[in-house]
This record gives sequence, C-alpha cells and structure tokens, in this order.
Amino acid sequence: MEHRALLAVILSLAILIAYQSIFVKPQVEKEKEQKTSKQKVLQESEYTVPSESSSRESRKELKDNLFKTAQRERTTQALAQVPAVKPEEPIKDVVVNTDVFEAVFTTEGGRIKSCRLRRYLDDSQKYPIEMVKNGGSLDFTPVEFFDSYRYLIYSVDKEELKLYGSQEGTLTFSAEVPGNLRIEKKFTFRGDRYNVAFRFDVINTAATEIRTRFGLAWEEFYSKERLDQGYAFVGPAVYVDGKRTEIKPKDIKQQQEFSGAIGWVAFEDKYFINGMIPTDGSPQYVRINKIDDNRFTATLVYPEVDLPPGVKKSYEGNVYLGPKLSGMLALVPNNFSKALNYGWFDIIARPLLIVLKWLEKHTHNWGIAIILLTILIKIIFYPLTHKSYKSMKEMQKIQPKMAKLREKYKNDKEKINREMWHLYKTHKVNPLGGCLPMILQIPVFFALYRALLYSIEIRHSPFIPSLPILNYGWITDLSSKDPLYITPLIMGASMFLQQKMTPTTGDPTQAKIMLLMPVVFTVMFLNFPSGLVIYWLVNNVLSIGQQFYINKYTS
Repeated sequence: MEHRALLAVILSLAILIAYQSIFVKPQVEKEKEQKTSKQKVLQESEYTVPSESSSRESRKELKDNLFKTAQRERTTQALAQVPAVKPEEPIKDVVVNTDVFEAVFTTEGGRIKSCRLRRYLDDSQKYPIEMVKNGGSLDFTPVEFFDSYRYLIYSVDKEELKLYGSQEGTLTFSAEVPGNLRIEKKFTFRGDRYNVAFRFDVINTAATEIRTRFGLAWEEFYSKERLDQGYAFVGPAVYVDGKRTEIKPKDIKQQQEFSGAIGWVAFEDKYFINGMIPTDGSPQYVRINKIDDNRFTATLVYPEVDLPPGVKKSYEGNVYLGPKLSGMLALVPNNFSKALNYGWFDIIARPLLIVLKWLEKHTHNWGIAIILLTILIKIIFYPLTHKSYKSMKEMQKIQPKMAKLREKYKNDKEKINREMWHLYKTHKVNPLGGCLPMILQIPVFFALYRALLYSIEIRHSPFIPSLPILNYGWITDLSSKDPLYITPLIMGASMFLQQKMTPTTGDPTQAKIMLLMPVVFTVMFLNFPSGLVIYWLVNNVLSIGQQFYINKYTS
C-alpha cells in the first residue's frame, strides 16, 4: 500500500511539473520559441549544404513541402475563427412533416432539434414521443473545431416540407466560412420511412490546401427512468466488423473508441433507437463519450483529409429516428436490422414473432394472439409431452420396487445403480423422460420472453381495455406487468396444481424442490410483462388438462 502511495505522489509531481513546463509558459515565450523553431527549420532546409548525391529536384521538393506546411498552419488557424452567429442571417426553424414523424431542423448548425413520432405516445400515453431529448442533436463539423462550427448559421432552400406515402423530398442547408470552406448538408426524406438519407459536401474555397478531419456526432440524453427499464438493454451500441457490441452507460468511464469496418452506431432503449449509418464505408472509428451520468455522445470520426483549392469531399449515410420495427430496420443498409436483438434465442424468437403478428392481424388483439400461439406451441410439443407424462406414470408404478432395492443394497451404491438400471430396462422406463419437455420448452420460453420484451407492437396494447363506465381497465398494456398481480398469482396456483397432479419419483428432496418451484416462479413473474405471464398461465392450464386425461384414461 505504501509503495502505491509513493508511486502516486511521484506521478502526480511529474504530471504537475510537465504541465507547468508545457502549458503555463508566458505567451511571449511561446511565440518566441515557435518563431525560433520555424527559422531554424528554414535555415537548415535552405542553407545546409547538400551531399553530392542530392539533386536540385530534392531541394525543390523540400522547399515545396515546407511551403505547404506553412500554408496548412495558416488555413487551420483560419478554420478555427468561425463566428458563432451572423447577425445578417437570423436563426430559422424548418418543419418536416411525414406520415410517421414531425421533425424540426434549425439553421443554427443545420441540425435537427426535434423529432416527434406520430404513431407512438410517451409513457403517459398523452403526447407523441420525442426522439431528440433535452437538447440532443445531430452535428457534422470539423472534429477539432466542433464547438465553433455547430453554431454556424446556415441558409436553407425550403421553409417547410410535407411528404406522404412514398413521396420523397430533400432539405438542403449551406453555409460558408469566407475564404475557407463551404459546407452543404442535404437530407432526403420519404413519407413512410423513419430513416433519413444524408449527403454532406465540403468544398475548399480557400486559395490553399486545407487539411482537417470531420465527424458526425449524435448527443443523447438518458433519464433515470430510461436507464431503469428492467431487463432490456439501454445505451449506446456499435456494429463493427460484423459484430454488435452493447456498451452499458455505467461502464463508460469517459471515452471509448471502436475501429474497423463501421456498420453503424446507435443509442437504444427498449423500444426506440437513434442510429447513424454511414453508407460510404469511410469512417475511421467510432468514439463514445460520456458527458455526465445522463448525457452521452457518439461520433463517427472520418479520416483526415487534404482538400486542394476548389476540391469537394462528400460523406453519405442514413440517420434513423424511430421504433424498433423489424420491417423498418430492414430497409436501412449495413445490417441495421441487427439493432433488434433477441440474444441467444434469436433464431427461435423471430419466427415466433412472425406467427404472433399473423395471429394478431386476424384477431385484432395481442392478448388473444398470445393465447392462440401458446395453444399452437402446445400442439407441436404434444407428442413429446404425452410420452413424457406416460413415462412419469410408469416411474410411479415401480416406486415400491425401487424402495425395496434401496433398502436391500443401502450399503452398496454401485449395486443399487446397477439394479436400478436393470429395473428401468425391464419396465422400459426412462428416468429422465419427465424432465425432457421442460428442457425443450426453456428455449421457446426465453425466445418468446425476448420477443415480447422488445416487441414494440405490444407496447401500450390492451388485452382487456378500459370500460367506459368504470374508466379503468385490467391489462391495458401487455408489455407491462399486471397492475393487480392477478395473472401471476393464478399462474402460481396453476403451477402448484400441476405439480400435485404430476406423478412423483418418491425422492423426498426432489418433491420439495418441485413444490417450491411455483413460489419461485410466482415471485419472478410479478414484474414480468403481462403478455408473457398469460403465455405461461395458458400453458399450465393446457398441461393440467393433458395430465388429467393421461391420469384418467391411460392405464
């Protein structure tokens, strides 16, 4: 411990000394050093006698490089001197209305400042949900001078834009830093899509070459309520080199970077997502920054570029602001559909969700659709569960013989196991047969759990809607827990009844564990989505009916 403390003190002193010597020098001394350094470089380059092998071309190339370096320094300094506001160009808002959202862009920075979804309400179910929260925005600027350029005032080619159905329209912002850069931001919308295509053009209007690096940044605000959304992932996610990576906000200390083939970067919560999807394949890396406990930024950082006079550089991609609808996500390139993640059981969850949507289309009620899907799953598993229940019943029949074997060979475990095996073989009983249906249903259970957890179609969808007379419904949101806890309690009771009807193996320890299971499941399901509880409850009721039939009609 003492060694670590001493090392910390030494490092602190070293950093302090370095800071004082590097950053806290008088400005005159800095300028003097820079001037001396430049003069020294020029003297060395112009007056050093070259060797015999040197040529005039090499000396000329050296001078040209020095000239270009000096020009770049001047243009870089000019890039930083961007006025925050141009009084002659007042700030204006431009409203874009489509079938799916109302977006508000501002000429200050040529960026989006609001996007309200028409078809989805917030948790209060009173107002359209806002995708650009607490000052969050989308900015495209030179990375080194982000704070200056994000407040540059742009001109815009339209006062408003209205689109319906498959109609497409564009919005173009343009601004110029006199004698340096001209930036044009073109956004393309479609009336029935949540993704917005972008093309950013940067033109060098200076008389000399400009070297700079651009970045596309999204700032996101996560309230405490959004961060505490139960078991669902909430936070930034990146898709790099064909792999999706989730970054939990609490794990971000200050900054994280991801390099490789950049597919997309997004801010997610349970049902909605804001994503940036470059389609030109040019970003060098993704940078995730933590501003504070609730505010984060994601930046697509592009490689440094040298722009000769009059040359244009373009950056293209898509921005997605909307729900995690599989059909909509699939319309966006770069595997953006991977943003809807069902975990290990994705291969099972997606087909289940397709069937569930088909059932809802014909019943117009997600609760009824879940019940019908449960019956369908039960029919598929019926032959297996029927065989398993019969196996358990056969096991119950040979319990007296098993008890005699345990008593007879109680001091010889190897002999007991051998005799038990012969007994199973004689009566054609599989001791593991009773566990098989439960094991096989576990992947289906978890797959359906993930599907119901992330299915925005079920969000705010009622099973038993509010009654006009009482103005109160029972299960008005299948994606939330049962407010009265009726379904989880009935589910626990049905599970207990099912356990009592199931033949036992005679093992008292196993019997106690099985009777404890309904209690454990009831506690777990109290806060589960009510749609999932309905699935498990209906499954238990069907299992009870099947067990009753086997017990009564199977000898």
